[in-house]
Amino acid sequence: MRYKKIDENRWIDLRKNEVFSTKYYKDVDGKKFSFLAKTNSYLSGHNGLVKYNNFYDRMNIETSKFISNHEIIIKEHKNKIKDKKVLILGAGPSASDIEWQNKFDYILTSNNYYKNFLEEPYLITFTPYINLLSDEIAYFLKNTNSLVGLETEFLKEKEIKMVSEFYKKHKERIVVYQTRYCSAIGTATRQAVLAVLLGAAEVHLCGLDLFEDNSSTSHCFEGNKDLPNWRKVYGKDFQDRQVISFWCYIKQLAEKTNCRIFNISEDLSYNCMRFITKENK
Repeated sequence: MRYKKIDENRWIDLRKNEVFSTKYYKDVDGKKFSFLAKTNSYLSGHNGLVKYNNFYDRMNIETSKFISNHEIIIKEHKNKIKDKKVLILGAGPSASDIEWQNKFDYILTSNNYYKNFLEEPYLITFTPYINLLSDEIAYFLKNTNSLVGLETEFLKEKEIKMVSEFYKKHKERIVVYQTRYCSAIGTATRQAVLAVLLGAAEVHLCGLDLFEDNSSTSHCFEGNKDLPNWRKVYGKDFQDRQVISFWCYIKQLAEKTNCRIFNISEDLSYNCMRFITKENK
């Protein structure tokens, strides 16, 4: 493998002979961060409870009861995934190429999943570019019991107005959460962390394929989708380092909670996590 572990937090890129860390922090390490803060300062810092409560303040909504620790802040809700077999389904092409249907107790997914797949998710997280007030989402919610996940990144005026209206309609099924882990590589990685922290017995990853090159535009929820700006600007080496940071962190969490983690897409050549997950089970 191109990358080699040096110690608990450091790896070396053997091709470039560069040492890098798996512990970079927001507001300290630029775009390469994978965490909002260090463990012992997360809750008390401005990216912890302050940021979480600011979400509710922006929406002009009373903060719901929540639980928190050094890794997560999350609205209180009935947690059904404890000790269960959970699938995290991203939008990469392996979500179509892998036969995952009816093999898991619960599914966590995001955004336009419901437009292409029928199996009801346990939790579907919507990000700011989704129109929460669309007739399609209203129909989906009317015909399922899925929980709705919202993270704290709704910042623009139109997003705030949208979420405020949406929250008041669906308050009982909305779960607002914020993980300390927060890298560029997507909602699904944070959902994987969420599932481990909620006590899942097994967490299986599918559709977290990321981007091999500029032609990696296949998107199982939306047909095709352009590469995100971070991938265009910073390239695949940056992506690799984010993947290593994610995998090291979630493995560490899983060991603490006696959870098993599987990348069920890792035998597919286009899966950009396979380089680390196959060799570091």
